[in-house]
Amino acid sequence: NKEQAVAGPISYTLPSEVPLNTFALEGNWKLEKEKAVISKGDGKIKLHFKSGKVFMVADNAVQNKKALVEIRVDGKYIATVGVDESKNYPLFDSNDYKEHTLELYIDSPGFEVFTFTFG
Repeated sequence: NKEQAVAGPISYTLPSEVPLNTFALEGNWKLEKEKAVISKGDGKIKLHFKSGKVFMVADNAVQNKKALVEIRVDGKYIATVGVDESKNYPLFDSNDYKEHTLELYIDSPGFEVFTFTFG
């Protein structure tokens, strides 16, 4: 229900399967018109996609603090990125344009995700 999502934070649980070209959330997130924000604790995002490159526009609402985002693709650790300003962050870069599952583990509240783009 979109009205509930806008009204305040909701606790989400990741499903076992995420359909292609969609994402799912875990943790306490507040969905706003143009972004999703972790309202307390940590959070996860699971994205099922078919592309060789994935980028994320994100920010951290907490001043002078980096939100650490651990990136896993198909269950394998790729990197940890520090998100501390509004910009486009590269998450996955390969020449393999097959189906993949990307999981992001975010360590702190205030993390804001705006969109994912593909290349």
